[in-house]
Order: sequence, then structure tokens, then C-alpha cells
Amino acid sequence: LKEIPDLSMAKNLETLNTAYCSSLVELPSSIQHLSKLKEIDMSFCENLEILPTGMDLESLEQLSLKGCSKLKSFPDISRNISVLNLSETVIEELLPNLRLENLVELQLCGMKSDKLWKNVEPLAPLMAMLSPSMMRLVLSDIPTLVELPLSFQNLSNLEWLSIT
Repeated sequence: LKEIPDLSMAKNLETLNTAYCSSLVELPSSIQHLSKLKEIDMSFCENLEILPTGMDLESLEQLSLKGCSKLKSFPDISRNISVLNLSETVIEELLPNLRLENLVELQLCGMKSDKLWKNVEPLAPLMAMLSPSMMRLVLSDIPTLVELPLSFQNLSNLEWLSIT
């Protein structure tokens, strides 16, 4: 699959799974009309480079972009995401104003961009977007991480933490 057709008329679509569609380059902006879309799985769409900006998919709860090894940016696609996997991407920065108040699970493993972790406090941008509702956090391969920031104490609902 190289291109996703206009899905704006698929009003009842709840799940969009394009995992392993290695030729897919972008997610079309027509998905902004899918008011019932709850889950997008684009895992291992190795040529995915573009996610549309300026959307607010209010019903979107789960998003997996794991293995999208050409994806450099992560726009504010939905504030209601509860499960997010950005592992094995080359995302260079997390938007400073991105707030994921409903996020309960986040996976950032094998991030292939040094720019994301270049700060003296590499987790600072990440901590700014997390909410106290976070329950599961999986981080790995952060070469500049020496200690956890004090703001970790604000994750009062955290049940699972994996840092390798």
C-alpha cells in the first residue's frame, strides 16, 4: 500500500491498521473527519515521513508509530491519546506545548535521533507533556540519561517503569 485513499466518508471507522505497509509515506489529512476513530496502528511503516498537522482527533485513544524509521516529527494529533508508542522512530523533538493529559502508557525505545535527547536534562521535554495519570512508561537507549528528574515524583499513578 503506497497511499491511503480519502477516508472522510468512512464515518464509523474506529480502527485504522496499516502496520507493515512499508511503502506508505504519509497519513492523509482526510482522517481528521473520522470522529469515531479510536486506534491507529502504523507500526513499521518504514517510509512514513508525514503526519498531518492541525488535527484534533477527539476519539483517538491509541497510536502506534513504532518502527516508522523516517518519521522525524510528532504533531499534536490528539490530546486524548491514552497509549502511545514512538519507539524506533527518528523523532527529533517533542512539541513544547504538547500536553497528553490522558496518556497512561508511553513507549520510547530505540529512538534513533540524538537530537531528542541532546538537552542536559534529556527527559525534560518528555516530563512537560506527561500527566499524573501515567501508569506505564518504557524508555530505553537514552545515552545522555544520568539521573531521573525530580518531576518523576509527580507521576503518582505510575505502576510500571522500565528504563534500560
